[in-house]
Formats: sequence, structure tokens, C-alpha cells
Amino acid sequence: MRTFGVTLLAIAEKIETSNWASDRFIIAALILTWIAAISLINPSGDFPLNDDWVYGLVVRNLLKTGHFQFISPASANLFTQAYWGALFCLPSGFSFAALRLSTLVIAALGVVSLYGVTREVGCSKTMATLASLLLIFNPLYLGLANTFMTDVPFTATLIICFYFYVIALNRKSKLNLALALLLALAALGIRQYGLIFIAALSAGYIVKNAYAGKPLFKLLGQQAWEWGFSGPINAGLKPQDRFRHRQTWSPKPINKAFKCHFNLCACSFSL
Repeated sequence: MRTFGVTLLAIAEKIETSNWASDRFIIAALILTWIAAISLINPSGDFPLNDDWVYGLVVRNLLKTGHFQFISPASANLFTQAYWGALFCLPSGFSFAALRLSTLVIAALGVVSLYGVTREVGCSKTMATLASLLLIFNPLYLGLANTFMTDVPFTATLIICFYFYVIALNRKSKLNLALALLLALAALGIRQYGLIFIAALSAGYIVKNAYAGKPLFKLLGQQAWEWGFSGPINAGLKPQDRFRHRQTWSPKPINKAFKCHFNLCACSFSL
């Protein structure tokens, strides 16, 4: 398996300068590498591993009753992962083998998305391939991918989220930004830490697009003026003067973005 990874890197180096070469070849090779690694591990069998029996009970109850409910105490949100795992149990019923398959699939998508992220930020095919191989053979990622624990689904969902987020920043695509935020919400549905990434995505997009090239302290100063001083001043102005004053001082895009982010976070707490 190690030899196969080295061979894949060598191929990536050879096609680095080839105009006809496509990233799809390397992506296919990465998927084959992932399948080969999992085949050697052979995680077949209807039995739990680590503590995923707790999460398995949630999926089993979801399939029986149609309701999401924790049967035993658990610290993770698990909402998104429970429905994801239930999809893989629909063909042949509940089993831990089906739940592990759901984790392996999302883990493979995480590997492919990491390659896409590194390519989007300007890395060469060789570096992107190396980064993906490091993720594949990371002991924690590879080991926990063969369970129904929340570690790998959460990590893979965030990597996929970052892929669409980087595209949104590079190409100013609102559709990809919306997909990134939805995936961040999906990550929050797996673990509570996802709330941090929702805030990070919002702040990053604001700084990159709404006020590109301006110092951060200036942005914060403008916002402080709007919230702390502009409100009382506007209260004593006529409507037409108030609008003119707001046009002069108020950073509208950042206001809208912060309001949208606040509402998004408020709705997220319900998970």
C-alpha cells in the first residue's frame, strides 16, 4: 500500500506539466487507494466498535419509529449523522456494517474534497496528492473511518464545506457559499464545534468580499460607530438626513451579513 502511494505521487509529478492531464485521473486513483486500504482492513461484520453502539441505537430507533431520540446518553449532536447512517440501512435493514459503510463513504468524499481544496488554493497536483494521501493513511482518520463514531463524519463534512467555501471566495459564488453554510450546519448537526465554523465562514466571507483590502481594525471601528454612536445621532435627524447619514457611515454589507449570521446561529442552537 505504501508503494502504491509513492507510485501515485510519481505519476502526479509526471503529469504536473501536461496540458491534457486532468485532475480526474488523480481523484480516481485516490478513490482506488482508499478502497484498497479499506479492503485490507476488511471491516465487515454486524458488531459495534468503540462507543458507536450508542449511536447505532439512535439509528435503529430512527428506523423503527421515524423519530430522532437518544436511547443512551451521548455528548455528540449526531442529528445529521443519524439520518445519513439511516439511508444506508434502508436497503437491507439496520446493521453496524451498513453504518460503517456510511462512514467510509463520507470519509472518501472528505479525501476527494481535500484534494479539491488544495488545488483551489493554488497547490500543485503533487502537493494536493500528497495531502490527500496523508489524510488517507492518517491512523486516526483511517481507523475511525471503520466505525460509526462521529470523528470522521464531522471532519469529512468540514473538509467538503471548506471546498465549497474556497470556491465561493475565489469565484464570488453565492451558490457555493450557501452550500458551504449548509454543510457547516450539517457539521453542527454532528458535533457542537460546528458552530465555531459557521462564525468563521461568515467572518471570512465578510472580510474577503464586503471590505476587501481594508484593515480589520477599520472595519471594527466602522461597525462600532454604527452600533454605538450612529444610532443615537440618527434618532435626532430628519428621515431624509438620517438616510444620507446612514449611507455615509454605515457599512451595509457587514450589517446584513452579521444579522444573517446571528439568525443562523440562533436557529442552530435548536439542534
